[in-house]
Amino acid sequence: WLALHGKKIGRIMPKEIEEESLREQEKLSEH
Repeated sequence: WLALHGKKIGRIMPKEIEEESLREQEKLSEH
């Protein structure tokens, strides 16, 4: 996840990173 979204991480805050990581995991689980 970090490798794919490294650019986003540099722009958002740590708390948002955790939320985004959970959302991405949910999307991946759906597929």
